[in-house]
Amino acid sequence: MARLQHPGILPIYDVGELADGRPYFTMQEVRGQNLGQLLHHRQIDDTKANEWPLPRLLGVFRQVCAIVAFAHSRQTLHLDLKPENLLVGEQDAVYVVDWGLSEDVGALRTDTLGTPAFLAPEQIEPTGQALDSRVDVYALGAILYQLLSGSPPYTGSPAEVLEQAQRGAPTPLQVRVPSTP
Repeated sequence: MARLQHPGILPIYDVGELADGRPYFTMQEVRGQNLGQLLHHRQIDDTKANEWPLPRLLGVFRQVCAIVAFAHSRQTLHLDLKPENLLVGEQDAVYVVDWGLSEDVGALRTDTLGTPAFLAPEQIEPTGQALDSRVDVYALGAILYQLLSGSPPYTGSPAEVLEQAQRGAPTPLQVRVPSTP
């Protein structure tokens, strides 16, 4: 995380160990909500939907893409991008959080970690090949799909998501939400 000094990535101020041996860290507090909460409230509350029109949501998404591109320029993969790991603070400040699964570009993963609906197929069923930025780009695409349609492209358990992805592309956005631009 030390090499990821960016306004959209929360800094860690201190790390240490509690008296009982548990590790801790402290970081900046953000007032706001995660994108998952925001999208949920937008679906059930017309006031929230009017407050968060598509152009505003796309502005948030563009900021997320810029933050992830910065991490990639530092050879770091997030590996668990999802709406719940994207905080929207005051004045639409955006933060990508929860870098606990992050790895260097080129890492080999033999385990399945993360949220299935946003994982690239090679993360759900590891191929033994080195991971690169495409896994995060896949997650960004799934987030954009949810932003536009109301739900991720595939849902279910890791096995169900993989099976759906192997069967083919998700339902086209224009079918799911005909008003999608």
